[in-house]
Amino acid sequence: MKPLEKRIESNSYKNHIKKLLLMLTLLSLSILLFSCQGEQSIRPTHQYYINDFAGVLTDATVINITAEGTRLFNDTDTFINSGTQLVVSTFLVDNQEQVDAYDVTQLFNRWSVGEKEMGLLVLIFFQKTNNTIELIDTKIELGTQLVKYVTKAQLELIIDQSLYHATWDDDDFIDLPIMLMYYEILESIYMNAYDYVSFTYNMEVYEQYIQTYRSDIKPSRTSMSYIEYALFQIGIDNEFFLISLSMFAVLLISISYYVIRKDRNLTILKRKRS
Repeated sequence: MKPLEKRIESNSYKNHIKKLLLMLTLLSLSILLFSCQGEQSIRPTHQYYINDFAGVLTDATVINITAEGTRLFNDTDTFINSGTQLVVSTFLVDNQEQVDAYDVTQLFNRWSVGEKEMGLLVLIFFQKTNNTIELIDTKIELGTQLVKYVTKAQLELIIDQSLYHATWDDDDFIDLPIMLMYYEILESIYMNAYDYVSFTYNMEVYEQYIQTYRSDIKPSRTSMSYIEYALFQIGIDNEFFLISLSMFAVLLISISYYVIRKDRNLTILKRKRS
């Protein structure tokens, strides 16, 4: 092969590499940009089963509901109606109009609550007046399979009796009525959908748990990014993996920039020699 042909072949190879790196760089940037644009939509937190966007719950309750939600999913995953998920989210709003703007059905479908339509999403809305947090509304959405065992009317009665008519003092944690609601819903699901004999809980014990809870774990109260949620949906919820992916994207962009600039400089030098 002649020297000129070797040079042409080498340049062609470099051009292919450059195009490939450009494509990968653009793809990485597109994903990052899409992630930023998607921040306007509501996505669950890393806890998933409890999304305390209103910031009204203690860390103890957030951790406890996360554990109970995980156990419900795992304990029911071997049944015919498998993969039941109970997801609770709190929101802080200014008025009823903002409550009406939340589409619970859309969130239920977007968050993929429950496998095989065995999911339940509960939205709880609070309004802050001066220094007082007031519960003003709730919304629920059930999967088409779960509703065969637990009806919407049953759930509305549980919510009404636990949240709106519970006998709690004003100084009590808001966690207590919410946890009572959560336990009552769990009991209804376990016993009606899966024929459990009983589901027992003790609210006095739970109140002591809240008061004595100590942990360095700080649960998230912000939505996952688009990339985090996309990976979460396929079963990848690992911070180390996400950090590695981000570092790889930065490295790829840096290499692409270096190759492009180097190739450009060589081209300019060749033009000066000719």
